[in-house]
Order: sequence, then structure tokens, then C-alpha cells
Amino acid sequence: MNTQDYNRKQFILASKSPRRLALLNNIGIEPAGIIASDVDEILPIGGDFLKPYQVSMYFALCKGADVVRQFESLDRDNPPDLENAKRLDESESICHGDLRKSQNLFDSSVAILAFDTIVVCDDEIIGKPKDEDDAYRILSLLRGRTHEVYTGCYLANLPTRNDKTDEGIQNKSNHSINQATQKMFYDKTIVTFSHYEDDEIWDYIGTGSPMDKAGAYGIQTSWRRNIIGIDGSMSNVIGLPLEKLQEELGYF
Repeated sequence: MNTQDYNRKQFILASKSPRRLALLNNIGIEPAGIIASDVDEILPIGGDFLKPYQVSMYFALCKGADVVRQFESLDRDNPPDLENAKRLDESESICHGDLRKSQNLFDSSVAILAFDTIVVCDDEIIGKPKDEDDAYRILSLLRGRTHEVYTGCYLANLPTRNDKTDEGIQNKSNHSINQATQKMFYDKTIVTFSHYEDDEIWDYIGTGSPMDKAGAYGIQTSWRRNIIGIDGSMSNVIGLPLEKLQEELGYF
């Protein structure tokens, strides 16, 4: 799928991360909407037996399914007034007003893109830090060591309300997760940190940057100086494996 193919499809990004949005823009995808999920990242009973890559895909699936339900709740016959819609603040979890391409969104094929990134070290699955002390604990754990970064990806290509049944009768039902073509995949990157001092950790925490990132760091931030080895996709560490996504979209 090339850039022109991307432009013919309507994408909904299931994330309010400005980093993921920027990465999509880099490959020519400008989402028609942003509907962020606020599901709790809690494994179900028995989930402790999942491997890290399965955990990342499971959480991506949970986010994607939640956004499909949110999308279904929109008034399809009276879409948002796109001319006057105001972009919501990043702190808002749902950006229905960001459906900005056209009201034809509800009559076209819609693809949901959902992602979840985790860091793994010593078999511990590490997400975003709970607070500054947790950020310090995480960065202390990773100091001078090699860890793995997994990003699980979920794609759902939803049928439109104008899709027809096998009998040629127009299907008036909502976009539905049960009718969707779905795909899950993941990417893995191995990252090695240098031996840094405690003062560097606290200075970085003081910037606020670690608090919204899996593993309490951003490879695209000033913390990059403490990374001495990367094996795999750098964009995967940021939160969206571009190379893998482009490959999978080609078959979607």
C-alpha cells in the first residue's frame, strides 16, 4: 500500500499520543479522527502466563475494541460540525471533534489503528510509571543493562453503513467489531542503556518527560544520550513500528 492508497482510506487513531500521530504523518497517514481509549491495562485472570509480545497485542486489542464501541456511539446521521469543531485538549480522552476530513467518514471504509508499548527487563513488564518514585525505580533498574521494547498493534477495517449484503441489500447496521476485518501483530526492539548517575535520573524526571512513557523514557528526548545500543526499529521504541505497520497495511 503506497501513500496514495493511505489517502483513500479513512483512519481513526486510537491514541492521543502526539508522537504516534507524528509518526503516522511521516508515512503519509493523516488520521480522519482521534478517539483515545481509557481502558485499564489490567491482564485478565490467567494473563500472567502470556508472553510479553502477547501482552502488548492484548492491550492493543482492548484499546482498539474500546474505540470501535466509542465510534459506534457517534450519531452517524448527524456527524460533528467539522467546520466549527474545536480540537480538544490533549488531556481529553475522546476527540470526537477531531473528525476533520469530511462527513463522508460515516459512508466510507474506516480503519482503526491501536497500539500498546511495553518494556521488559528481568521478566518484569514495565508500562508507564505510576509516579516520580516509580520512574526512578524503573530507570535505576534499566541502568547499564539491555531490555526489550514491544509494541503490539491492532488494525480493524470496519464495514460501512453502505456496504451491501450477499443479496445486494444495503446493510444499514452500524460499524461493528463483529463485522470487522481484524489483524494483530507486534514488533520488538532491543535497547541498551549506559551507566548513568542518579542525578541524571532525577534531572530527567524533573522535566516531566518520563511520566507518560513506557519504561519511563523517550528515545526521542534528551534521554537519547544514555542509549548506547539499539537493535531493531527506533520508531517501535517511540510507540509505533513504522516499518512493520507499512508491511502489514500492504496486506490489509
